[in-house]
Formats: sequence, C-alpha cells, structure tokens
Amino acid sequence: MPRRMPAAAKRNPVNAIDPRHCVFRHLSRSLRSVAQHYDRGLRPHGLTAAQFTLLMTLARLGEQKVGALAAELAMDPSTVPRVLLPLRRRGWIRVAIGSDRRSRLVSIAEPGSRLLRQVLPHWQSLQAEALAQLAPVDWRDLRHSLAHLRQQLASATHG
Repeated sequence: MPRRMPAAAKRNPVNAIDPRHCVFRHLSRSLRSVAQHYDRGLRPHGLTAAQFTLLMTLARLGEQKVGALAAELAMDPSTVPRVLLPLRRRGWIRVAIGSDRRSRLVSIAEPGSRLLRQVLPHWQSLQAEALAQLAPVDWRDLRHSLAHLRQQLASATHG
C-alpha cells in the first residue's frame, strides 16, 4: 500500500523532500566523521588526514606535476599550492620548477618519507578501526560503488 503524502507536502513540494535519502547528505556526513577519526589519530604526529594522503600519494607515485597530483587527489588544481604550503614549510615535500617554468613538480622529501615510515603503523590502526565499523559492509564492494559513482558523475559533468 503506497504511503500517503503529508498535507504539507501537497501544499509545498519542498516539504516532500526527505533529507534522510539524500546521497550528498550521507556521503558528506560520513566523510566528516571519517576525516575526524583520522585527523584525531594523526594529530600527535603533526599531520591531518589530507596531508597524510597527499604524502602517501607522492610516495607511491613519485614526482608529480601539480595538475596530475590534483587529478589523483580529486582536488581543484588552484587549491593544491595552498595545501602543499605547510608540508613544504616543514620540509616534507619539495616543489621544483618544471621544464616550462610555469609548471611545478612536487615530490616527497626524505624527512617526509621518514615521517611516513614512522606514522604508517598508526595509520594502519586507524584503518583497522574504521574497517571494523563497516561490518557487515564489504569494503571492496563499497569502494567499487563509490568509484563507480565518482566516474559516472564526472562523465555526466564533463561529457
């Protein structure tokens, strides 16, 4: 039997919108909670979750142009220099001028690599705690679903 629409929703269709079913609302709330979990755990090491991710990305990929790094991290290229600044000030990354003098090449510096090696066990604990909270959700399936959503929405936006 179909649910009856409340009278307020009949008068104003906006009242019929139930935010409990909004994809954006759920993903953004989840992202904030997950970021806070990792930020709390990484704070004693002088890192935020975003900074740790950036360092891990550079360690994995090696030297990157700012645009390529932005694409890998799904960031706007214009915001990357601002995100890189505290890491550069601490000597954790290097930024060099590229071949055309307008481009910048970013790489992890040895102090950043040392920091990652020290912090990795702590990150692994944070990761295990987060994954334990997903039960009974299969993290691999969720990751694939989220990647599919990103790809579909990106292609709809760009295509």
